[in-house]
Amino acid sequence: MRILHLQVGLLVCLAAVGRVEAADIAGVVHVKPKLSEADYQKQMKGVKRDDIYKTQGVERVDYKSAAGNVVVYVEEAAGTFSPPEKNPAITQKNASFDPVVLPVLVGTTVDFPNKDVIFHNVFSYSKTKPFDLGLYKSGASKSVTFTKTGEVTVYCSIHRTMKADILVLQNPWFTVTDDKGNFKITGVPAGTYTLRAWHERFPEADVKVEVAEGAGEVHAELTLGVIDLPQVE
Repeated sequence: MRILHLQVGLLVCLAAVGRVEAADIAGVVHVKPKLSEADYQKQMKGVKRDDIYKTQGVERVDYKSAAGNVVVYVEEAAGTFSPPEKNPAITQKNASFDPVVLPVLVGTTVDFPNKDVIFHNVFSYSKTKPFDLGLYKSGASKSVTFTKTGEVTVYCSIHRTMKADILVLQNPWFTVTDDKGNFKITGVPAGTYTLRAWHERFPEADVKVEVAEGAGEVHAELTLGVIDLPQVE
């Protein structure tokens, strides 16, 4: 019995030595405008009521909400990873894609159900995964498996405003920010990583993060915008 207790204790110790504790990476993404709100309003004071910028309702980039739908992900992580058992989906409803941004692990199959009463067509000419699902009616669903990392922009050939972005990633440590730019990636193993933020409109931003064993939660902040690009006069 004493030998059995020693064996069990040894196994427990070995398991503890081999275990790498995970932590969460949480924080916020900021989006920095080129022109401040005060400067923009000052500029618009000289615009007449019948000017094209007002009569045609030119739409501005809303920097207050631009921090939403940003993909935050760990760029590279050691190991091999299996795609989820349940396929994520981009639904076609009200002539729109939902969600409009979807990060997935490489090897994942994405479903594209049509929940509208009209026909749709899902296609992409992205180099990462070009495909055409053809026309299909209400209630039908088709699927695509993404076997290569990269960005895939998806359209409908019938409806001009239908667009979604799929980001195919190397590891499962990623998330999408809420409408205020907040995010949390759970269960990241201890190590040093590059954390990246992706937005359809802006250059990516990155920051180094150190996840220590037993850290619990690591804080990170990233800033997006038209910044740090080569200036051309």
